[in-house]
Amino acid sequence: MKKMSILSKKETGLTIYDIAAEEGIVKILDLELVAFRNEFHYRLENASTYQLGVPTVEHQVTDAAIKRLEASGKIEPTRPPGRRPNTYVAGQYAHIFYKKGEMEYGRLPEIMKEKIDLSRFIMGLSSYAGFYAQNLWLEAFRAKSFDFLEENVSEFEGNSAGVEGDIDFIVRKDGILFGVEVKNGFSYAYDIKNKFRIAVELKTVPFFVVRGLPFRIREWITDNGGLVLPYGSSIYPPECKTKIDKCVDRLGYPLIILVRINEDFGNRLVNIARLAYARRKEMGVKRRRYLEALAIVT
Repeated sequence: MKKMSILSKKETGLTIYDIAAEEGIVKILDLELVAFRNEFHYRLENASTYQLGVPTVEHQVTDAAIKRLEASGKIEPTRPPGRRPNTYVAGQYAHIFYKKGEMEYGRLPEIMKEKIDLSRFIMGLSSYAGFYAQNLWLEAFRAKSFDFLEENVSEFEGNSAGVEGDIDFIVRKDGILFGVEVKNGFSYAYDIKNKFRIAVELKTVPFFVVRGLPFRIREWITDNGGLVLPYGSSIYPPECKTKIDKCVDRLGYPLIILVRINEDFGNRLVNIARLAYARRKEMGVKRRRYLEALAIVT
């Protein structure tokens, strides 16, 4: 990727991540000819694959780059013949396709059909994969001598959540209670703050085991006395391997087949628990401040 001068950054108002996103989108379309909006998201999470000079590009940065490229005519939305025009619904752009502005329609329909079929397959399994991943992580906690206490929790030891919902499970290690929430989805989870509140109100340390989160949300969690362990790829069961391999190849989706959480991540659970124990007073102060601020705004 060409380096931008300080002057050109000031003139455009774009960061190196903005420029990397634009260049990455164009490179993806050079290779794929046509791609889902969400496909850009997931492929650019591993930006180094496209030699863009940054390790990763967050989804909102990619969305902004798509908007700029579309406004300039460098890319344009497209769809298979006979399908209704795509519309923005509840923040979801999953099935909006893009191609380069000068690209002829040609063989794009067959590519789009294959990608739609694969996307439907994988999205249809997403809820099952969520439960599957949750169970694997619970077993990983148990394997590292965390005591399992309760699952799908909205009330615990006389404490109850002030908002609807629950956390996946509560475990204990070295006298510390952890309210664990597993997020296995492709897209960033945007109910994190509610889940954090539930965990704190249940008098546990919020512990998010997530495929991925924006940096600002990870920072918010730790600033308020919680914990985060990102693991990168959505976990699916082995019986889905053939289709999973195709989704990784044709869609660039961050997927992995697992039958158990590997030892490296298991050891990270232990190290994070040790960190929580060593910093329990400091983290407790942060959570109390969070609750005080919450009481003011509610």
